[in-house]
Amino acid sequence: MPWLPMLVAVLVGTVIPLRTANSRLAQVAGHSTGAALISVTLTLLGTFVLLVRPGHASALADAHLPWWTWIGGASGMVYLLGRAALAPRLGTATLLSPTVLGQLLAAGLLEHVGWLGLPQHALTPERLLGPALVAWVVLVRQF
Repeated sequence: MPWLPMLVAVLVGTVIPLRTANSRLAQVAGHSTGAALISVTLTLLGTFVLLVRPGHASALADAHLPWWTWIGGASGMVYLLGRAALAPRLGTATLLSPTVLGQLLAAGLLEHVGWLGLPQHALTPERLLGPALVAWVVLVRQF
């Protein structure tokens, strides 16, 4: 098991609850779309600064990519809008469990089928245990 990458993944995951700050942006902007636009603009600017380093931009321009490589941005928009709209209604902690469940279910399906260029990993009972445990957490939080 690659422990260092797993630790880094946990640390990366700790920023996800911070995304609910978009709900405050949504209140000020009057709609979750405004919050998403502000968030995406800041993400774009930060990423652009990293991309314009020598050699990075030209590699992307020369690549012949399949259509599905571009859906990450659209999925980010759905994620941003959904969290900005739902956080005030559910709260950050309550919103987190079903969000993680959705991520695990989608990731399991994508890997089972091997879509988006991912390596194929069969959905075994062991691999379904994680989403099942998170589903249990979602149910427990409701009662």
